[in-house]
Amino acid sequence: MPFPSSDILVEAAADLAGSHPLTIVTIPALLHAARSEQDAIIHSLPPIIQAFGTKQEKPVLEAFQLRYGVKKPYLAVWQEAPSFIRDDYPGSTLQRLRTQDLLGQDLFQIAWNEDHSRRIGTALRPTAGAALAARRIKPVNRLSLALWLARHEDLSHLESYLDWFDGEYPLNGTDLEDFYPRAVPEYAEEYHTVSSPRWSRHYPAPNEELINKIQPALIDAEALDMPSTTPPKTVPTSAEPDSEESPSDDDLGWTRDICGYPLRSADIGRIVDKILSQLEEQRIVLLDARSLVTRCVSALLVGHLVLQGPPGTGKTTLARILANAFDVRLLESTATSEWSPFHVVGGLRPSSDNTLKPSYGKVADAALKCAIHVRANVNAEAEGSDDAPAEQARRWQGAWLLIDEFNRADIDKAIGSLYTVLSSCDASNLERSPIDLWFEEEGRQQLWVPSRFRIIAAMNDLDTSFVNPISQGLTRRFQFITIGVPNAPESAAEVTEEVQNTLAIAYEWLSSTYGGVLTLEPLDTISIRIRPQIMVFQQAIQGLRTSSEDGAGWPVGTAQVVDVFRILLLQIANGIEAARALDWAVADRLVPQMGQLDDRQLQQADELFQRSGLANAQQALQHVQDPHGLL
Repeated sequence: MPFPSSDILVEAAADLAGSHPLTIVTIPALLHAARSEQDAIIHSLPPIIQAFGTKQEKPVLEAFQLRYGVKKPYLAVWQEAPSFIRDDYPGSTLQRLRTQDLLGQDLFQIAWNEDHSRRIGTALRPTAGAALAARRIKPVNRLSLALWLARHEDLSHLESYLDWFDGEYPLNGTDLEDFYPRAVPEYAEEYHTVSSPRWSRHYPAPNEELINKIQPALIDAEALDMPSTTPPKTVPTSAEPDSEESPSDDDLGWTRDICGYPLRSADIGRIVDKILSQLEEQRIVLLDARSLVTRCVSALLVGHLVLQGPPGTGKTTLARILANAFDVRLLESTATSEWSPFHVVGGLRPSSDNTLKPSYGKVADAALKCAIHVRANVNAEAEGSDDAPAEQARRWQGAWLLIDEFNRADIDKAIGSLYTVLSSCDASNLERSPIDLWFEEEGRQQLWVPSRFRIIAAMNDLDTSFVNPISQGLTRRFQFITIGVPNAPESAAEVTEEVQNTLAIAYEWLSSTYGGVLTLEPLDTISIRIRPQIMVFQQAIQGLRTSSEDGAGWPVGTAQVVDVFRILLLQIANGIEAARALDWAVADRLVPQMGQLDDRQLQQADELFQRSGLANAQQALQHVQDPHGLL
C-alpha cells in the first residue's frame, strides 16, 4: 500500500518553489468545488461557487502544512507565504490576492449582491490560462502539485496521482491544460516504478522528516519558531468597541496584516448614483450635484477629503451620505481650539483609581475601530456564514472619521505627528508608518492604519476671524472640495427646487415633532396659501447670495433656509399671520448670523429687506450694524 516517500516530496517541493499561491491553492480549490458542475464545465462556463473562501481553500492550503496544531509553518513553495489575521483562518493573503490583486481580477469572476455591498460567489474565468501566460506566471507541473495534495493518499504509481488530480481538480472546460502540464518531470523518472526503493513507503512521510530534508530556502524560517500560546483574541463580527477604551486585543500586531486591504469597490458611477439617490431622498440640493459628488467619490478612493464652504451648505450631511455609500461606519467629532496631539493621537489620563491609563485620541481610536471592522469584514466574507452578525460584518467594510469645524483647531499642531501616515493611503506607505502609541503597553505601541481608513473634514471658510490657517503640508494630504449654494432660479416667478425641498424638510420636522399636539394642514395646502411669503423669502435669499451691485454677496446656506421655514410653519400652525411670521423668522434666525458682513454688504441687505417689506428684519439688521444704538 504505497505512499509518496519524503524523497520524492522533497523533489516536488523544489519543482513547485516560486509558484504563485493562486495557482497552487486557489485555482485547485475552485476546480475541486466546481467538479460536480460537469455540464457547466463542459460548456466552458465555470460555475459561480457560492461564498467561496476559507472552507474551500483551507484543505488545499493544509496539504502544504508541515506542523499541525499551529498556524505555521507551511511549505513556502509560493512567492510569498500567506499571512494571518486570525488563528483559525489561514488565508487572508490569498483572499486579498483573489479579490483585489490585478492578477486575481484576471483569473476570477466575482459575483456581488444586488446593491454591490458584499461578494456572494466566485468563478474561474475561461481565460485564466491566457491571463497567466500573458503575465508570465510560472507554470505548475501537475504531478508535483498532485504529490503534495495527495501525499496522504494510498495510490499505486505516479500515473495514479495524475489520474487522481484530474478527478479531483478537473481542468476540462478551462484553458489551463498547458499551465498545468501532465508530463512527468525529469526528477520523477527514477521514481516512475513502484519497485524503486525511493518511490514509496507503507505510511505517509512524517512532517518532521520532510522538514529535515527540504532545503531551508523552501521553508519559512520564521515559521519554524513556535508561536505564542496566547494568540490575539478575535473580536466578534458584530462588536462595536467602546469609544472610551481600546479593544481587548493583547497585541496590535494583527493590524499590520490587514492594513493592506483597499476599499472593495472603485466603481465611481455606481457609488455616485447611490449618493445622488440618497441626496434626493433627503431632499438635499447641491450645486452641480453629479459633478460635485463624482469629485468627492474620486477623492475618497485616493485619500482623505476636506469639504469646505459657508455654513449650512450640507457639508456634514454629505459626509454622512458619502460614508454610507461606501459601506463604512462614520465616527463623528468636532474640532475645538483646545485640540492638541493628545486629542488626535492620545496619551495618558488620570483614572478613578489614581493611576494613569491610556486614552486614545480621535484619529487613533477611529483607525483602530476601522481595523476591527476590516478584520470582521474579511473574516465574514471568507467564512460565508449567513447569520445576522456575519451579515452585518459583511455590510460594513470599515470605519471613517468625520472632523467637523476642522480649522477651529490649530490642526497642523494637533495632527502634525501623523503627516507621514496621512501622506498616502497606499499599503506600502501604511505598512512602513504605524501610529506611535507611546502611552500604551508593550505589544500595543504600534497601530497600523488600514488602507480603507479615511478622514473627511468639514470646515467653514467664511468665518476667517475665528479659524486657524492650514499649512501647505497639510493641504497636500487632503483634497479640498468646495460646497457652494444653489444657483439662482432661471425664472423669478417659479419656486426653486431648493425652496420646495427645504419647505418639505421643515414640514416633516414639524409633523414628526409636534404633529400630535398641532392640527396641521397638508403641505400642498399650506404652500398654496403662503406662496406670496415663499416668493418674498426666495427673492430675499437670492438677493443676499448675489454678488452684484444689488446683492450682499453673502452665501446663505440651505440649512439656514430650513431654519426660517421651521419658524414660519410653526407660527402659522398656531394662527399667526404668515407675513408677520416670516418677517420675525428672518429677523430672529437669519439676521444675527450677519455679524461678519462688511458695511457695504450690510447696506445692500438693508435695502433688500426694505424692498421685501421685512421691516422687523430691517430693524434687527440695524442692531447688527450698531449694537449700542436704540431700537
